Amino acid sequence: MAVQTRREMYAAQTRAALVEAARELFISPGFGATKIEDITTKALVSKGTFYHHFPDKRVLFAEVFAEHMRTMEQALDGMIGLVGTDPAFEGKTLLVESGSAFFTFISHDDTHSGILRQAPEALGAELLRQTQRDLALPGLGRLLRLIESRGELREGVSIPTTASLLLACLSELAMIILEAEDKEAATKEAVFALERFWEGFLVRRQD
Repeated sequence: MAVQTRREMYAAQTRAALVEAARELFISPGFGATKIEDITTKALVSKGTFYHHFPDKRVLFAEVFAEHMRTMEQALDGMIGLVGTDPAFEGKTLLVESGSAFFTFISHDDTHSGILRQAPEALGAELLRQTQRDLALPGLGRLLRLIESRGELREGVSIPTTASLLLACLSELAMIILEAEDKEAATKEAVFALERFWEGFLVRRQD
């Protein structure tokens, strides 16, 4: 196992401090209003140190956004591990509850919702799409392969294509929830839509 040198440890701590400072400032006053000087002041580092780690504010936002995506992926993997081997647990229930947990999380976690809401503006459509695909598709693929292994995925359904479609669906429903005045009602509507979405892809398991 490789052992970090003191310099490497310091660099990692400095980078983490920049990410954490940026996360707080991107929530308030927001990505557009935050200057690089604001981030370095909050992180107690110089602008030169900032540019040693990040070429610009946009790339730093991408790292903050990626951390939030990884948090959601870990939660999904935990749910898969918890109920995926339970034969009494229907695949549709697992899929819908995973989506429901995601919608509930973003509607109640101000930090995550704030980062997610600003991502299109901060990253641009192409980088946002690529970041989401890189970080979310592997977990969604694992989820679909689990459903397939249980005999509940309709024959002929492409896992890569369905994972991409699911990601697009979840992303759009998430933005609808974040923009809604009544987030509870919007979450219920999103879960209902997700249930209908899955009906075309799943079959009842033959025990």
